[in-house]
Amino acid sequence: MRADIRETLRLALPVMVARAGILVMAAVDTIMTGRFGASELAFYAVGNAPFILFMLLGIGLATGTVVLVSQAMGAGQASETGRIWRIACIDTGLLGVVTGLLLLPGETILGWLGQSPEVVAGGAEVMRAFALAMPAVLLFSATSYFLEAIGRPHAGMVVMWAGVLLDALLNWLLMFGPFGLPMLGAQGAALSTSITRWVGALALIAYALSFKGHGAYGVRGRLAPVWPVRRQLLRLGLPFAASQGLESSAFQFILVMAGWLGTVQLAAHQAVMNLNALFYMLTLGVATATSVRVGHAVGSGASERVARAGWVGVAIGLVIMLGFLPFILGLRLPIGWLYAADPLVVAAIATALLVVGPTMLVDSGQGIVTAALRGTGDTWVPTAIHVSCFWPAMVGSAWLLAFPAGFGLIGLWLGLLIGLALAFLCLSLRFAGRTRRIDLLARAT
Repeated sequence: MRADIRETLRLALPVMVARAGILVMAAVDTIMTGRFGASELAFYAVGNAPFILFMLLGIGLATGTVVLVSQAMGAGQASETGRIWRIACIDTGLLGVVTGLLLLPGETILGWLGQSPEVVAGGAEVMRAFALAMPAVLLFSATSYFLEAIGRPHAGMVVMWAGVLLDALLNWLLMFGPFGLPMLGAQGAALSTSITRWVGALALIAYALSFKGHGAYGVRGRLAPVWPVRRQLLRLGLPFAASQGLESSAFQFILVMAGWLGTVQLAAHQAVMNLNALFYMLTLGVATATSVRVGHAVGSGASERVARAGWVGVAIGLVIMLGFLPFILGLRLPIGWLYAADPLVVAAIATALLVVGPTMLVDSGQGIVTAALRGTGDTWVPTAIHVSCFWPAMVGSAWLLAFPAGFGLIGLWLGLLIGLALAFLCLSLRFAGRTRRIDLLARAT
């Protein structure tokens, strides 16, 4: 057990730091936008929501990379991993172009979502600025998954944190308008992120093509045959993309409902969601490590190690989240002032944080169990579980508690808690049952 914990943490820590960098970048944007007031923060929130949805769909598709590369490594076929990565880059890059184009008619999209004219106008500018980043985000994701699966996660960590510094500098230049530059506010934050994403993607791809010993992984040379690998990537990635899309669309629809409550509530929801996602990214590193270790166990035929690798990952994630609970509950007002300058927004943030703690626990747990199931090759059943738990249970209870019951923003977060807790329970039962079926695990390879 100690060896399992040590190996999971060895893989997870660099990924945790790298994934935290993604949300730290978003947190920097959110905090700096909050200095402009509730309206600009609301523009950022609603313009970011469709981008997050399409981004997570693409990242879900790219997730097949980490599974396929992990299983190839476990089977002693390291030379095939680079070809898998390059095919994944082609597919995700094209998907990024298509989804970026879909974000351009921002006014139409936000109008359909029932936002006020002021929010539609400001949010559409933010959405178009984010659209520029979409291909870069997906190329970075496919490349970081490849590097993590072959045991080289540190490059993504370094590039991401360098990106945080670059993003903060660009925010200052584009948001606040020094040296005679235009003051772009929330739109400037989105443009900064897009520029930073492209710099990071190109830097990580350059590393993957040139690191010492890259020849053993087949990162250059012949690409064919493409379609057998593409079919496997789609087989693994499409269900997870559907799962990510269903989960993200439920989260983003709850953000839309926060907009129905008013600008202050929308701004507060964006801040609290950013904080929740920041801590979730820490356990997402554990989830990635868990998926890799489960994939290695499946690829090597060591079925008895699969269950242990999965449950060790879940336990580590829950312990991490429990460690942060006192921080969140004890510093609710300072956290509110960090994210916003408007006292009404600060008060709404502090109140909502009362529900965030338990929500973080179950969100972390369900994410890691999903990753463990993905490592075994189980895809469509977890997707079905997400469909039933996130839309009927989570969105439905959030609407009932926020509007008919009159709990407002707290009601939305109670709905999130209910849906995520149900998903954690159902996914855990699925993983427990699957690891008892040795024949299913053997078939995943």
